[in-house]
Amino acid sequence: MKGKNIAAACYLFILLQLTLSCTNADKNAADDTAIKPGTSLLQLSNIINLPALPPDSVLFSYKKMGDASDNIPGPTDYMLEAVLFYNDTTINMVKELSNITHTDELNTEDILIYQFDWLNDDIKSSFKGLNKQAVYPADKFYKGPLLHGSYIIIGNKLFIYLHTM
Repeated sequence: MKGKNIAAACYLFILLQLTLSCTNADKNAADDTAIKPGTSLLQLSNIINLPALPPDSVLFSYKKMGDASDNIPGPTDYMLEAVLFYNDTTINMVKELSNITHTDELNTEDILIYQFDWLNDDIKSSFKGLNKQAVYPADKFYKGPLLHGSYIIIGNKLFIYLHTM
């Protein structure tokens, strides 16, 4: 009887150790893959599909949405906001390609200021006084779980908003 108790205690101890090590490994893996606001074209290309006409530079923010944690089970959703900067020649080609899929018009000033609140004031000032802007489906940028969203073009900048469901 005493041998069975020791064996059961050892078994429980091993299970507990395995459970804790897996939980810590998951947390470390999540920390390693967490993406903070960035400017790397290569890093952004790992998150979304970039068009055949590559931008000169990018700014983006990739965020976890909701309060999913160890104590709250459920799916985790993500949101990406990106600004792709183009030169005059390339943005004109992007505009021509985009006009093929134009879907709607949107009053953009309030939406951009709210969604892209992490941008610097110089970029946000380009939102001021905007009335309606053409909105395009962002399916050409979809990759992995980011399968919903849209984009708009203002000057030489393409603003992308993608999210999971």
